[in-house]
Formats: sequence, structure tokens, C-alpha cells
Amino acid sequence: LVVAGCAVTSIFFVAQAVSVLLGFFTGEVVQKFGNGFDRHVVVGFVFAVPSAVEFCMSPLVAKDLTSAGERNVFIVSSFLVSSTIIVLGFMNRIESWPAFAGLAITTRVIQGVGTAGQFTSVYTILITLFPDSSGAVNGAIRCMNGAGYAIGPAVGAFMYDYGGYGLPFFVTGSLLAAVTFVSMILFIADGADVDDYWAKPKEKNTTKAQVTFTQILRIPWIWMCEMMLLYGMMIPGLLESSTPHYMRTTLHASASQGGLSLLVYSLTYCATATLSGFVMTKGVDRRHVQVLGMVLATMSFPFYGPASILPIHPSLALAYFSMVPLGIAGGLLLTAAPEDMIQTLKERGVGDSRDVGAHVAALVVSTMSLVYAVTMVLGPVLSKAVGLRKVASFIVAVSLLHGGVWLIALIVTARKEKRLGLQRGGTTDICQERAEQIDMMPFSSQNY
Repeated sequence: LVVAGCAVTSIFFVAQAVSVLLGFFTGEVVQKFGNGFDRHVVVGFVFAVPSAVEFCMSPLVAKDLTSAGERNVFIVSSFLVSSTIIVLGFMNRIESWPAFAGLAITTRVIQGVGTAGQFTSVYTILITLFPDSSGAVNGAIRCMNGAGYAIGPAVGAFMYDYGGYGLPFFVTGSLLAAVTFVSMILFIADGADVDDYWAKPKEKNTTKAQVTFTQILRIPWIWMCEMMLLYGMMIPGLLESSTPHYMRTTLHASASQGGLSLLVYSLTYCATATLSGFVMTKGVDRRHVQVLGMVLATMSFPFYGPASILPIHPSLALAYFSMVPLGIAGGLLLTAAPEDMIQTLKERGVGDSRDVGAHVAALVVSTMSLVYAVTMVLGPVLSKAVGLRKVASFIVAVSLLHGGVWLIALIVTARKEKRLGLQRGGTTDICQERAEQIDMMPFSSQNY
């Protein structure tokens, strides 16, 4: 419990530290260096770079995570994130735009390496400790991550309004460093058998993973889980990259009010993620949860902006209102899709829980990071070029297309599972062997 508590708490503080600049950084750049198009492009890259690095680094971390030690990676990664956050607090002293942009992107690259290691190690630790409660684990991770992203922009905008540019970075970076140091002390004192590096350094685990990414990605339904993660991450990526600046320029709101809108979304997201993780642990079908989240997102996106397809004028009340259903949809999708991955792998007898946890963590982090990076770049750029209302209309069209493709794949997969005798929640030995024979082979019309 000590290890699990430290791991879950660290997710909150890392998310808070990484997201603290979202509520004010665009306004600071515009005020200091002007409102040129290239400024918005660089801001988008600054927002997106950590996620892009996570996409590249997460599979590499998972490959050698069990041999390096989950807790070792966790501690080093958390300290790396905290130090880069503090460095960002000194950047307002730079007067040259090229130097400012280059240092900001470089710092966020290093930060992305840290967040990739931190999240992958935490996910593996929790799945190893609670292999039969993966739904609750996914819900807890998404809840703490969402809470951090909720408080980060809101608190960052508040501290920026009343304490200046550097204060948000210094406070959140120092808090993360303190939490990491306390976690390290507790890990040493606890001696739990997730990774006994400090307790028994001569018995350091050198076990290699028994399942590879290639094997996992040969399972067709894993790609549909990835597709759902991509869709689910469009919601926070678009909201966090576009909403604060949109509210300040179009609705003439303060930085604190922009941060408050993200707080409404993220708190709704956290509550939904926790509840959905709990109900899936109690037996609710994870694919039904995904369908519910997908329908809710498709119905809610027209009210964000609002979309140009609706004859509604933008208002502060509508902006706050649209955050609630989008938060519910995000919590459902981003909790159920990782759970679907884990259960799909378990039903096919792929690897033990530790290997599955490491690789699923890497898949989840890399997939979510990819779409988050893209939306963090495209969100500000497209909002500046065509307006947020047209962007929201485009997202509605993407939602309808995604929903149709996913539901067709769900029907085809359900028929295939029924023919093979696979039941979600368990498999007989004969069916498991048959599933492995089919799903572990390369794609071809003969095999499928």
C-alpha cells in the first residue's frame, strides 16, 4: 500500500507540474514577443513536445523496465520532471525570441523523457500489485492524472495573475521534488517485492519481458483500443490547448476564468474515471462503457465553441456547461480503453501481469501522447487560422466517422469471439490455445 500510495500520488503532482503553464503561457508569449502566427506555432510545440517525446520513449522504457527496476525508473524520472519545471520559471528573463523558443522546447523535450519513464513505471507497479483489479487501477490512474491536469492550469493561472511568471513553476516543481524525495525514503523503508533494488541490491531483477510489442500488435482488437484512445485524447488535447486563449480573446475572460473552465472539465473527468473503473471491476462490460462515452462525446462536441453548425452565440456560461459532458465522455473512454487492452491480452493468455502491465502502459502512454502532441500543436494553430467554431464542427464529423468504424469492428469481433468460444472475462484452455494460434500469427486473409 505504501508503494501504491506513492505511485498514485506522484501521478497527480507530475500532471500538475507539466500542465501548470497551459493557463497563461500563450498570453505571456503574446505579451512579450507579439501576436504573430509563428509565436502561436511555437507555443503549440511547447505544449506538445513532452507528449511527442513520450510517444517515442515509452516503448523503449517498457522494453527494459523490469531489468532496470520500476522504482528506480520512477524516482529518476520524477526528479527529472521537477528540475525541468523549475528551469522553465527562469525563462521570462530571456529577451531574445529565438533563444526563448529554443530553450523552452529543449526543456520540454527533457521533461517528456521524465514523464514517459514516470507513467510507465507507475502503471507497471500498480498492475503488478493489483493484477485482478485492473479496472480500478485504470480508474485511479486516470483520476489522479485528470486531477493534476485540472489543478495545474487553474492554480498556474491564479499564481500567474497574482505572483508573476516564475511563481507557478517554482511552486509546482518544488512540490514534485519534495514528493519524490519522500517517496524514495518510503520505498527504501518499505522493502516491498515489486523491485527490491535498495533492500537487496545484489538480487536486482534482470528478467526480460516474455511478450513483445510485435505479439501484442498482431491482435486486431488492440488496434481498435488504440483507435479509442486516439479519439478520447482529442478531447483534453483540444480543450487544454485552445480554451484558455479562446476565452481570453473571444469571451474577454481572465486567465483565472480560463483555468476554471479546465477545472470544471477535469474534475468531472476525475469523478467519471473513478466511477467507471469501479463499475468495470464489478463486471460491467468495458466495451459498453466505451460506446456510452463515444455517444456522449459526439453529442457534446457541438456545444463546445459552440460549433458553427449550431445557431448559438458563444458565452461564458455555455463554455462552462460544455465542459461537463465532455469530461464525462473523456473519463469513460480513457478508462475503458486501457482496461479493454488488458482484458483482451489476458483472455488470450499473453504474458504474465508484469509484462502485460509494462507493455500496455507503453502502448497507452505512446498512443495518448501522440494524439495529445498533435492536438496541442494543431489546436492553437487551427483556432487562430479558421476559428474554434469551425474546429468544433470538424471534430463532430470525425466523431461520427470514428463511431461508425468502431461499431462495425465491434460487431465483427463479437461474432469472431463467439465462433472461437472466447468469452470476455475468461477463456478455457482449449479456446485460449486456439486464440493464441490465431491472434499471434501475422495478418493474412488465410489466418483471418
